[in-house]
This record gives sequence, structure tokens and C-alpha cells, in this order.
Amino acid sequence: MESDLDKVDLEIDRSLNDGEKFFWGVFRLKAARVIIIGPSYMANGVAKDLASSRVNELMIVNQKKDSVAEFLQAVNIIQRLNPRVKVNAAENGLSTLSDDVIAEYSFIVGTNCRREEIQRLRDIADAKEKCLFIGANFGVFGFFCEANFTKDPENFFEVKEGRHLPFLSIEGGLSNVKNTDIGDGFMLSQIVMEFRDKFGRLPEKDKRDEDRKNLFEIREKIRQLSKIEKVSDDMLESVHGDEKSVGEWVGRRLYEQIYQVIINDEKTIDNFSFCKSFAGPYSTTGKTTAQQLESE
Repeated sequence: MESDLDKVDLEIDRSLNDGEKFFWGVFRLKAARVIIIGPSYMANGVAKDLASSRVNELMIVNQKKDSVAEFLQAVNIIQRLNPRVKVNAAENGLSTLSDDVIAEYSFIVGTNCRREEIQRLRDIADAKEKCLFIGANFGVFGFFCEANFTKDPENFFEVKEGRHLPFLSIEGGLSNVKNTDIGDGFMLSQIVMEFRDKFGRLPEKDKRDEDRKNLFEIREKIRQLSKIEKVSDDMLESVHGDEKSVGEWVGRRLYEQIYQVIINDEKTIDNFSFCKSFAGPYSTTGKTTAQQLESE
């Protein structure tokens, strides 16, 4: 199916001056259709900013079957932000949407997804030449990346920190990534995503003791595979819960990237961003904020 965005691209000459390119970007924005997989504070932040920017259409997908009423209320709030934007809700989850339905949207945003869900989104994006963004927030941390991939299989594992992160199994990924390319942010994200796949949820505050034990076991498994001592105990103590302030802050960062891709029509790879909110005590070095500032 040809999207409204594809039609805009066909109608507008690419050899434009800067002023004309600005208006071309506005046309692209007003034609853009975006599907966002949530719910999460990160997804809410992205959706609110996109609605305020007056994209053409948003589809927001609920992945928590026990919070449908809360999800629909959030969707209603987003719709009221800009009545001119068409806001749809898929309250029964990503699994109820066919690949063809997802592919109707030019931009796909997956937040806090399992690896198998991200793999499905990646396959759709690759097959239909859509733009895919992936992100997650956990405790005081979050990450996001624009997941457009090289077609060259020989270069697939020539990665910098975090590139292709969401699509790597621990066994298949870390063994192919150079040790010098791996930082604390990459490793922590791998630990949390492995936890998400194994237990079907992110670490929770009210299960801190139980989750702490499992997180430490996963870290040890990754350390054995990678032969790298990364991620301090303090960092693992700060990954519990979906913090609203952190999620919306990371969501805003992701929105800014999506916005630039929409108006400039430029896809990038190798742009993994790991974020830490000063709302929490620990930096990506594992030091407290006071220790980090003192060392600087």
C-alpha cells in the first residue's frame, strides 16, 4: 500500500533551496502516519509530542491487557491535544495486528518490547522499507535507536556501542561485538532486555528483592559470554520501575529524532543513545551523582 507520505515524496522536487525544503518538511510531517507500541511513559511522551506536531495519524498499541481502561484514557488525552490528528487505538495488543496493517504506517516506534516483537517489527520495516525506532526505559535509565539496518551481512556485526542492540540474542550478539565497543549502557540494556524476555516484564519496584537476584544472575551470564566486567551493582539497583519523569524525558529525546527523520527524510544507523536521568542517584559509571560531579 502506498502511504500518504510516499505521495508527498513523489510530488515534491528534491532539488530545493533551504526555504522550500522547510515547507517540504512541513508537508511530510502533515502526511506522516506513525504506529507506537506501548503503553509506557516513554510511548506516551512520544505520542503527545507527535500529536502536538500535527502528524497525519497515530496508531497507539496497548501491550498490557490488564490496563485497557487506563490505556484508552491516555489515548483520549492524546487525541484532545490536537483534534486534527487522527488517533487510533489497538487495545488488544500487537499480536492482533497483521503485518499488512502495521506496514500501512511509514514510521514504527516500539517501546519496552520483547525481542521477538522487535524482530517482527524489524522484518516488516525491512520488507516494506519503513522506518523503525526502538526504545525502552527502566528505572532511571533508558535507551533508544533508529533501527535501520545495513543490507550487507558481512558488515552486520561491525558495530559500535549498541548498534543492532535490540535484535541480538546474548549468545549470538556479544560474541561478535568487539570488547572495546561495549560500554556500561550497552551492557545494562542487554541485561534488562534479557530479563524482559525471560520474565515477560521489566524489573518492578515491589519485586525488587526477587528481581535483583535474577538481574545479577543475568549479568554474570553476560560477563561470562563477553569476558567483560561491566555494569556495577549500583547500576543494577536503579533499573526498577517505569518512572514517569524518566520515561517522558527519554520519550522526548526519541521524539526529537523521529521529528528530524520525518522532515528531512534521512534515515541513519549506528545512533544508539543511552540516557540517564538525574532524577536518580546513579550515573552510567555506577557512581552517585555527587561522586560523578566531584570526579569531573
